[in-house]
Amino acid sequence: MKIPFKSNNNQTLIITAVTLVTAAAAALAYLFATKSGQETREQIKDAVEEGSEHAQDYLEAKTHHLKKKKTDLHELEDLVKDH
Repeated sequence: MKIPFKSNNNQTLIITAVTLVTAAAAALAYLFATKSGQETREQIKDAVEEGSEHAQDYLEAKTHHLKKKKTDLHELEDLVKDH
């Protein structure tokens, strides 16, 4: 039985790979070839650091919220056991 969607033609895969490699090379050339590339790297670094800080704050808030819920559940459990 022939598999209907199987293709022996790798042309699409080759074109996709060449396109991705070309895009990656262009991005690296832009970042490292000019002085503005250095500024761009600094901006990227700053954005990553800021995003990391926001992520840490978010996780800390969620952790605090979950700990509070856990405490509330334990208090509720104690009330149920007492009655």
